[in-house]
Amino acid sequence: MISRIVFVKLVEAVLTFTGLLGGSFAYHREYGYHDVKCPHLSPVHVVQSLFEGRWYEVRRTTTPGQTQETCNTVDYRFRKEYDGWVLLIKSSTFDGEAYSSLTTKAKQPYEFRKSSLGIFNMNYDMIRTNPDMANTLYVLHLDEELALVYLCFQFEPFKVDMAWILSRSKTPDHLAMNLLEQKLPSQGIVLEMTDVDQQNCPQAMPGNRFILDEEEKHKAYLQCVDDLGTNVDFNDILFCYNEKTRT
Repeated sequence: MISRIVFVKLVEAVLTFTGLLGGSFAYHREYGYHDVKCPHLSPVHVVQSLFEGRWYEVRRTTTPGQTQETCNTVDYRFRKEYDGWVLLIKSSTFDGEAYSSLTTKAKQPYEFRKSSLGIFNMNYDMIRTNPDMANTLYVLHLDEELALVYLCFQFEPFKVDMAWILSRSKTPDHLAMNLLEQKLPSQGIVLEMTDVDQQNCPQAMPGNRFILDEEEKHKAYLQCVDDLGTNVDFNDILFCYNEKTRT
């Protein structure tokens, strides 16, 4: 039987991982785990004023089992904590009736914290104690109108990766998006991407409503485990957590 502490840690890791993706994820290439490592990339320097705020997902990694993506948004905000700057990431999705959102936070690897490079570790507490794990977010392009973001999750010897093209506008220039997408294979990243429909979307939730703090989120995990136990289907835990942390 898995211990309660280990179970909670696994739930935290998976929820944080899926939370960034609005509850969905895409597998590498043929949508399977592969015996490969995350690539060594060259992130751009991130200017806080350019990166913070509301972005619309206009193209993203193809998601298995879904024929279309609609109305997805992501909000970024930097927050100063005792050991450096933290990037808050709020991902919002629309299910046809209402928006829901999940928020997680990421932190630059220690060796980059005196730079402005766009490289951030998700689940950084677990990564620090597990050298075989990586869950790294890279900003590969950033200007006033568009951004290219790539995430690679690795637990050796397997990896899962995904990418998003983000826009300040719901209707960006398609040629500019195509050129931006070509930056992925130029860095050795091969992913299928699909357009995200941002037309006829209802008013999204305010971008300035960020998260429960980490202590409150941890209490939500524990409460779900206490209420449901560790022998229930994981989807029940996920549903419980989403309901408790909905913003």
